[in-house]
Amino acid sequence: MNYDKARQIDPQADRPDAGKWRYTTSNRRVGTYAIGYCADGCPGHDTPEEAEAHQREYELDRCLRLDGRYVDAQHKCVVCNEWTQGFAHFVPMGAHYDLCDEHRTREQVEKLYSGPGERWHF
Repeated sequence: MNYDKARQIDPQADRPDAGKWRYTTSNRRVGTYAIGYCADGCPGHDTPEEAEAHQREYELDRCLRLDGRYVDAQHKCVVCNEWTQGFAHFVPMGAHYDLCDEHRTREQVEKLYSGPGERWHF
């Protein structure tokens, strides 16, 4: 089981990003490490909110899929309430939004998706 959240780098650590924040994952087997855009080359962030925003940007850029289709069901679009078989979703996180063809855009998902926050996952 992994636990994702913004974590602060030890302020006493002997490294240039000491005291900064990064979005990370943690588990018993591997430990804690930065993920997403915070993983490589990121100098760290001044606040946990900035680290979460950086991860949100990563997920919108790299994990968002706009081609989801229900095979045998319809749901109402969360924007216009019209029936649709389409949805947008994040892989592998699983968050999804039922959206019609008109509203299934990155711009619309950006309005709906507040960001990763803290979460548990396998």
